[in-house]
Amino acid sequence: METTTASDTAFSPLYRIGAVSNLCGVPVATLRVWERRYGVVEPPKTEGGQRLYSERDVLKLTLLKNLTQQGHAISSVGNLPVKQLQAMLNEHRAARS
Repeated sequence: METTTASDTAFSPLYRIGAVSNLCGVPVATLRVWERRYGVVEPPKTEGGQRLYSERDVLKLTLLKNLTQQGHAISSVGNLPVKQLQAMLNEHRAARS
């Protein structure tokens, strides 16, 4: 199980949804659906309702995008931990080599 500490910069909220969309190549609307339907990430929100994503959220969303492009359903991979997502992506890459 992954633990989060307040001083861990990988978990500090840094990015708004538009920046995350650009960084991981997932449309804003898709990010919202993935969050609402599948609970893939739970970014905190500002008082004004802006989502603030961490580096770890961006990493997870990028991995999920790559895996869904490989044919995995978001519903089956959305709640997996980052380490497992990375391992799955590495297996796909190794199988193509």
